[in-house]
Amino acid sequence: MKNLFFIILVLVLISCKRDDQPGIEGNLKVNPINRMEVSYVDANSVDLLNQNNTNSFNQSAIKLYYLENGEKKFQNIYFSCEEALCFLRLYTKAVPLFLELNNQVTDTITSELTIDGANYKRKIWYNGELISDTLAGSEFHFTIIK
Repeated sequence: MKNLFFIILVLVLISCKRDDQPGIEGNLKVNPINRMEVSYVDANSVDLLNQNNTNSFNQSAIKLYYLENGEKKFQNIYFSCEEALCFLRLYTKAVPLFLELNNQVTDTITSELTIDGANYKRKIWYNGELISDTLAGSEFHFTIIK
């Protein structure tokens, strides 16, 4: 009986994950409240993330990072194309994130998450402009015209 209890205890301890272990995207925890999706289109609504379109951004050149003590800390970006529009899936932090689309274009995304009773409220700024001030749901998608 003692051996069975010991084996169960060991299995439970092995399966636990420490809180300070990094999430899937570096040091950001995977949390749907932190997730957002960004699409880019031109003035004619042509998808700039779809590699089949002319003048699209090269997906392999797009980088996402934040600065920590002046050093770039890169984050993973997830690309997806569903239906007629491609998008980038990002996981945000309270610090400004820099989305480098190519050597000439770098955009800034800043988010703030506050708790209002039982609700999470999320504000998002894109290049300094407030684009969202809503209750945080499981997803947030926005489209940028370039």
